[in-house]
Amino acid sequence: MSILGQSVNPLTKATALEGLRQQFEGDMLSAAHSELAGRVVHGLEALDVVQEVFTELLLSAKAEKFDTSRPLRPWLLTVVRNKARDLLRSVQKHTYLVEQGSPTDMAVTNEQEVTRQEIDELLAVLNEDERRLCEEFYLEERSADEIAAVYGTARSEVYRRLHQIRTKLRARAHLR
Repeated sequence: MSILGQSVNPLTKATALEGLRQQFEGDMLSAAHSELAGRVVHGLEALDVVQEVFTELLLSAKAEKFDTSRPLRPWLLTVVRNKARDLLRSVQKHTYLVEQGSPTDMAVTNEQEVTRQEIDELLAVLNEDERRLCEEFYLEERSADEIAAVYGTARSEVYRRLHQIRTKLRARAHLR
């Protein structure tokens, strides 16, 4: 039996996943924050890790592999910690590879200053709605709840869209 139930109906699975999110998201975020401890920006990488776990539960066979006779919380926290470690390894690997480049290459680190032109080039990838969402969340420091209320959507939708935007920007930044 799956932790999302036996139904193959996507709506039923999504509803079950929402129940898991409500029950475990706080603990999962705490585990991700503690694993990423100070090595992230804005705390949103921890949220990305948790969202990736929930996405995998919904879209992959991972939920079917869980032994339902065992407690769910420790398993979820282990998966989150492993995802956070994977994120840290990928960042460290990317930084190492760039630093090993030719002497004319610029070493990229998390603390590197980015020019306004580079930021503008990255933001050009975003459409107007995506830029507006980023401005409200990051520059105006509005909460996801405030933004959701303005647009008449759920808080989780705001976080999902921010995750998609960050993924798009990371992909673009890695291509440069």
